[in-house]
This record gives sequence, C-alpha cells and structure tokens, in this order.
Amino acid sequence: MCPSVGDLFGASGEERSFLCELYVSVQRHTLRLISFILSRSLDYVVDSMQRDAEEVLRRAEQKGDAEVSLNTLLKPIHKLNPYQKRSREGYLNDIRPVAVELHRGGRLVNPNSYRSEDIDVSRSSMDDKNSHTYIKTDRTASGQTTTKCGVTYTGNVKTQFYNEDYEKARAEAERLGLEAPKRPEIISVVNIDNLPLPLELKLTDMVLGVFRKHACKRRPETLTHFIMYEIYNLPIGAGLHFRSLVCSEEECSEGGAVHVMGMFKRPFLHVVESSTQLYLSEKRGMTISGQVH
Repeated sequence: MCPSVGDLFGASGEERSFLCELYVSVQRHTLRLISFILSRSLDYVVDSMQRDAEEVLRRAEQKGDAEVSLNTLLKPIHKLNPYQKRSREGYLNDIRPVAVELHRGGRLVNPNSYRSEDIDVSRSSMDDKNSHTYIKTDRTASGQTTTKCGVTYTGNVKTQFYNEDYEKARAEAERLGLEAPKRPEIISVVNIDNLPLPLELKLTDMVLGVFRKHACKRRPETLTHFIMYEIYNLPIGAGLHFRSLVCSEEECSEGGAVHVMGMFKRPFLHVVESSTQLYLSEKRGMTISGQVH
C-alpha cells in the first residue's frame, strides 16, 4: 500500500529517508526484472529464428537443392504473430488497387467471365519472352480441378518447364499403368511487358507508394533492432529491399537500387501477381487455391 501524504508529513526524517530508499530499491529491482524478461524474450525469438533457419537448410539439403528455394522459405500464416498478421493485411490492402487499375485499363483477363471453350488460348498465351501473371489449372483424370495463380519473368521459359513437367508425369503414369493426367491449362491474365505506357507509369507510381509506406524507416544497426522490426512488421528483407528502392543514394547508403536492372521489376511482378489473385478471387468469384512458386 502506498503511504498517504499525511503519513509522510508526520514521519520523521529517518523514516522518510527509509521510505525513499525502499521506493528506489523496488523501482530498481522492477526495472531489472523487466530488462531480464525482455532479454529472455529477445533470446527466445533469436533462438526460434535460428531453429527455423537451420530447419530450412536441413530440408533443402535433404532435397539436394544447391540453393534455398522460395518454397523452403515460406512461413505459414498461422505462425505469424498478431502484429505481423496486421502488417501483412495492411500490405495486401495497399496492393489491391493495382489489379483494379489493370482491369479498368482492359489489361486483366478474367477467365471466370467466359466458358473455358470460349477463351482463345492463343491470344492468352505466355509462350514469349515477356513477363506474365498467369492462371494454371490442373485437371485430374476424374475431372477435379485445382487453379493457382503465378508469375514468371520470362513466359516461354516457364511454359517449357510446365511442358517438360507434364511429359515426366505422363511417362510415369504410363510406367505404372495409370491413366495419364490431363495437360494443365495455362492462361496469361496479365501480359506485364505489354502494358500501355500511361498505365505502366501509373502502376509504377502506385507500387512505389506502397513500398515507401512499408519500407524500413531506418536501417537496423543491431541485432535487437533487427529482431524488433521483424516482430512488428513485414519481413526485414522486404523492408530493407523497399527502402533501397524508394531512397536515393544521398538519402541512405543502400539507396538508388531502383536504377539497378531487375531490382524493382521482381517485386513489382509479385505485387501484380498477389493483387491479381485477390481481385479474381474476391471480386470475380474464382476459386484459387494458392500461388504457384
């Protein structure tokens, strides 16, 4: 119980001195306890991140991968803390208008608006050297379908990959005496390298605005800064990448990356992909089970 002013007024000088020392001692021990708890919490987060990284490398080595692939780095949404989920939702809300602008400009194909037999696949092909956001639909022998959204830097390279992958699956089915799978249907929904210049400039400005909002305000200088940013925001890698794109060389040492070939285009492609998937599923009723990685 905290003594009242009246109690202190009637106390002797020795008693008041004792109470002051006691109060300071309690505060000191409380601050030490808080510091200890925060330190242990930080240690727990660091240990957890280290375990996750080691598990990623272990899985990659088991698969014989020379490098860690995007698949091995995916973090399930249920493992995100409330602050990370809030940052993720905020980022997704900010990129949703990108697909709206694409559709308004007549540059986003909505496969759900047509019967599959009415779509001229040749006009929606990505068998070229352009970058595309695409829809890939797999059909099982029983007729069940799975649709996913993906993005590729070079269309014909990805098309060749899927063709080779299909031929391997077909040959394996024949070897086992099973019915061959259906060839996947791939439709380019956004030909990103064929956008009109005014629309491309508008989207570039929109995406840079999103990156500016979600970029690191300053570069982390200590492990504590690194961990604290990771706990409350988007992944630190994304925050630093965004910072390098929206800052000039004069503003920060890592700035000016927007002038390096590919540094802006790669995250721009992923923004278009994610925004397109959200638009087609939320606004146009497509059932999209996930993204193609």
